[in-house]
Amino acid sequence: MLFRSVSQSRYRLDENFLTPVIPQDPANTFNRVDRLVYRRPLDHKNRIGTRKVIIGGTYSTGDKKIHDLQITDGGEKTSSVRCAISSTNEAHVVFAKGYGKMSLFFQRYSESKNSIVQAPKLIDETSSSNFSICVDKYNYTHIVYIKDGSVQHTIVNQNGEITFGPRVVEQYATKSTFAKAFVQEGVVYIVFANEVSPANAKLFMTTRAIGGAQITSPVMIADTDFNIVDACLSVTDDNIVYVAYEDFGNIYAGACNVIGAILTPFRIISNDVPSTYNGLLSGSASKPKICITDNKKMVIAFLQKKTPTLTGISFFEDGKTSMPSILTQNENYNGFDLYVDDFNNSIHLLVSHAKVEYLLLEDGSLELREELLLSSSPSLSMAMDKTGSLFHTYCLPYSNSFHPVGNEEDISDIGPLAEGGSINAIVLDSNEFSIRGWTREPMVGERCVITKSLHANRTYNVIGVRIESVDNTKDTVVVEVS
Repeated sequence: MLFRSVSQSRYRLDENFLTPVIPQDPANTFNRVDRLVYRRPLDHKNRIGTRKVIIGGTYSTGDKKIHDLQITDGGEKTSSVRCAISSTNEAHVVFAKGYGKMSLFFQRYSESKNSIVQAPKLIDETSSSNFSICVDKYNYTHIVYIKDGSVQHTIVNQNGEITFGPRVVEQYATKSTFAKAFVQEGVVYIVFANEVSPANAKLFMTTRAIGGAQITSPVMIADTDFNIVDACLSVTDDNIVYVAYEDFGNIYAGACNVIGAILTPFRIISNDVPSTYNGLLSGSASKPKICITDNKKMVIAFLQKKTPTLTGISFFEDGKTSMPSILTQNENYNGFDLYVDDFNNSIHLLVSHAKVEYLLLEDGSLELREELLLSSSPSLSMAMDKTGSLFHTYCLPYSNSFHPVGNEEDISDIGPLAEGGSINAIVLDSNEFSIRGWTREPMVGERCVITKSLHANRTYNVIGVRIESVDNTKDTVVVEVS
């Protein structure tokens, strides 16, 4: 048995603490202020904290925004973007371009963020803009995404060269709809949704080594009667996996261990939410984001309707949810990203509404507001670098121009009508048309232009595609539009 006196314990806490010597920001655009802080975990009152050096920056003179660079321009639209910071303080960016089946590109920014050191490099194709990235301790970027209904895991080095994959991480016959990843202590945690039956996607988790090898096979962690359409995760240093997901307009939160065994049962956190001006809110919630700091402070944020036409941001903290009025009573957000820092547990938001702005919240109050773009954005992402600066990426609004994919196709019939054939007869609804002997199969998410028709000649969104056998086997494609 070991005894230790109080005086000895006090002596140990007062020992010399060696702080690392860190060079100035290479860009030398602002003065940096480093801090020595004491961080005590908040998950239990008897936790003992540790001292930590927070590398940060402060502004004295000059602009708060620096290094405004355009990653890509021209050509097809950029529909989604993600960013992460490496141990060398470089920014790794992955973005999706195109219509329907999109192209995934990797790009890398310099340590000072003032130049692009790796031009966009094509990685793979994806059928969903809801993908995820994370950077491991060796500065390899892990990308998880959906291709042909399956979850793919691809690893690239700092030059965008594929070192592993693309590898399917699940072997289900039914399609998967999205995937998210988080890396912690040499393990990549992947959560994804798979439609085990039509319109009934359930949530699964699997783990991979940072080299790509499987550690644990996929296991279901959320079994619902509805349809999970989005999720997010964060993993603590003691390997507790916290997950929030969206299902039928509600946000659920819970926790499991590394093999998917539930530790904290999932429960709804989006009901009876007090708001500043609109009373109690329930449901109509979407796009959850989760962050957990080094001292176990957890914040879950999500979009939630506060009126039929206005959407605010709700926050789940300390076991309860609320929706503050951050900017104005009539604020209306269409997207956001979240980061909670390891200094004051301050909430950093990159939001899209009538414009793109950076917001800093401390103890529920708005402390800083910076305008970044004069219009809204369909996708945005944010990460804090090693010197305390925030790296923001966002897509410009969709262009009204179109870039043809494939050849013009001759439409056989436009519904509503029944189309007879020697093998089968098919029925076209009022929002469907058919093409015989097509040269390229349309993809959901693309847009099509109908011309030279007695029907409405305009642009439509492709929302459904199916193959039919009319006169010959699989000779007709039916396209559903909106």
